[in-house]
Amino acid sequence: MKRIICLYITLVSLSISNNAQPTLLVEHITAERYLFPMESDMHYVFADEVLLRNDSSQTSTASDVLSIGVGFKILSKSKRTLTIDGIESAWYQIQTELYQGWIWGGYIAEFAAGSNENPDCKFLGGHIKLEGRKHSYCLKAVFQNEERHRIVLETSVSRFYSPQVFGKRGLKNVDDIIVLESSGASCGTSSLDYYVFWSRNNFFHAFTTNGIPDGEYSQGDQLIFPSDMEGIPGKVIQEKRFVSNDDRENEILERSITRQLLHWNGKSLEKVGPEGLHLKYNLSN
Repeated sequence: MKRIICLYITLVSLSISNNAQPTLLVEHITAERYLFPMESDMHYVFADEVLLRNDSSQTSTASDVLSIGVGFKILSKSKRTLTIDGIESAWYQIQTELYQGWIWGGYIAEFAAGSNENPDCKFLGGHIKLEGRKHSYCLKAVFQNEERHRIVLETSVSRFYSPQVFGKRGLKNVDDIIVLESSGASCGTSSLDYYVFWSRNNFFHAFTTNGIPDGEYSQGDQLIFPSDMEGIPGKVIQEKRFVSNDDRENEILERSITRQLLHWNGKSLEKVGPEGLHLKYNLSN
C-alpha cells in the first residue's frame, strides 16, 4: 500500500506576458477555499533555506528560515505575482508549527508523497523553470529535511495530473515507481506519462509512454508490471493500443493491440526481442 503524504490540487497554466515571453502560472489552494478550512491539506517547502517573510515582498524582513520538506498550511495569497525563471506565482501566507508569514508560490511543492519502502524518504515535485516552451520539472528525494537526490525532466508538459507513488510492482532492484501522468489538451495532441524509478537512493527516468487522441486515429500505451494480473515475472510489458478509421465510407474502425517486452537494467527499461501483435479486429460504428 502506498503511503501518500500529500496529494493536493495545484493549478498550473501557461500565460503570455506583455513582452511575449511565456510564463508558467503555478497556483496552490488556500484554506479559505475549503468547506472546512481547518481541514485543509498540508503543503511542503520545495526549496532549501526559504525565507519566511513578514509581508508578500522580496524586500520584506524575515522571521524564519525554512528547510526543504517543512510542512505548513496555506492561509491566503497575494494579488500580485512574481516570476522567476519563467515560473509565475503569487505570494502565499502560511502557518508553520511556530510561525506565520509569506513565501513565494514557486517554493511550494506541487506534489508530495512518501516512499513505500523507506518511511524516512519523502518525494517532492514541481516545475522549476520555463524556457520558451520547454518545461523543467524536478523530483527531489528528501530525508529529514535534507535533499539527497534530484532528477529534472525536460518536457513539453505544463501539468501532471495526480502523480502517484507505487512500490516495486514485482520488480527487483527498485524501491519505488513514480508515475507522472499528463493528458493531451485536444485531439491530435500527444499525452506523455513519465515513469521514474527510485532505486539505490537515486532517481532514474526509466520510461515514457505516449498517446495521441484523434477523431480518425488514436494510440495509447500502458505498462503491465509483474505484480499486475497479466504480468510476467521479471519483465514489464508495453502494451500499445491503436484505433484507425481507414474505411470511412463504411465507418469501420480497425483496432489492434501490440505488446513489447521490457527489462529493467538498473537504469532504464530496455526492449527485449521484437514487438508482437497481440490482438486485431474490426469495429463497425
